[in-house]
Amino acid sequence: MQEYFIHQLNDVMIEFESGQFEKGMAQLKAMLSFTSNSEEKLEIARVYIQLGLIEEAEEIIDTLSNEENKVASYRLKAEISYKQGDYDKALELMHAVIEHRKDDNDYTFLSQIYFDEGLPEVAYRYINKSIEKNSGVPYYYYQKGLYAYEMGEIEDAVANFQIASDLEEGEPLYHLALGEAYYSVGQFEEALDKYDDVLDKHPEQEEALYLKGILLVQMNAIEEGITYLEKVLELQPENQNILFSLADAYDRNHDQTNSIKSLEKILHIDSLHFPALKRLLEILVYQEDWSKAKKILDKARQIDPDDETIQILFDKLNKVNSFS
Repeated sequence: MQEYFIHQLNDVMIEFESGQFEKGMAQLKAMLSFTSNSEEKLEIARVYIQLGLIEEAEEIIDTLSNEENKVASYRLKAEISYKQGDYDKALELMHAVIEHRKDDNDYTFLSQIYFDEGLPEVAYRYINKSIEKNSGVPYYYYQKGLYAYEMGEIEDAVANFQIASDLEEGEPLYHLALGEAYYSVGQFEEALDKYDDVLDKHPEQEEALYLKGILLVQMNAIEEGITYLEKVLELQPENQNILFSLADAYDRNHDQTNSIKSLEKILHIDSLHFPALKRLLEILVYQEDWSKAKKILDKARQIDPDDETIQILFDKLNKVNSFS
């Protein structure tokens, strides 16, 4: 590819990233009309795929499906099939690709497809092939750690997350993965250290704030956990997972007033949020606020009348207040 083309393509991507979609598309179409270079056309097709413009990408690829461009075309078609959820077709195409070349990126893509197919053992074998080809890419070890984690091989997962973290110390993703792996096996102090590693460098990293808050609540440092959860809520005020975690933390801290407020915020965003309805109903029954409880119960029963908790609370309310 010519250096001028690469510069142009970078400018187009800047337009898309800044929200100037129409301007970016106009430039991209102009580039396509002026180039006769098949490699450049394939790069333009790749941009179309990234934008979700599959038909436009396929039109370009089909004009280039000759022997010279066969492998590159197969790979782009595999990316399209993968985005469309046709994993079998994507695998078929990618296996055709690796018959012609042994590239670490292609092995990595194959591993991702197999993982999404629910076959982490196969994904693990292919990511190992990627690492054999190129052992210096930290993301490969991160992926290997994910696959190992899915297989229940926690020590292996931790080891690979650690390699990824060592190779790229400044990447929060790897520290967070290590923290979650430690958390899953009850190594709370080690998990806390990893979340702190992220927050030391990125004090407002939202996932680290959230995970540390959850962990502190689990460790019974409830008030400190609430502080972190409240901080991340300031950054994501309508995040229902954060609100629900806060409701739980407040409840554990015997602060049912704020627990109710958090649950009501969730229901203001999504009036059919069943877990929030259940939790709110439990609190209202505990407080013997029968009138409000009945309104919440009616809504919850409309969503899932067979839920065991709802049935128990219905029987209790029916018994206390003689209504059905």
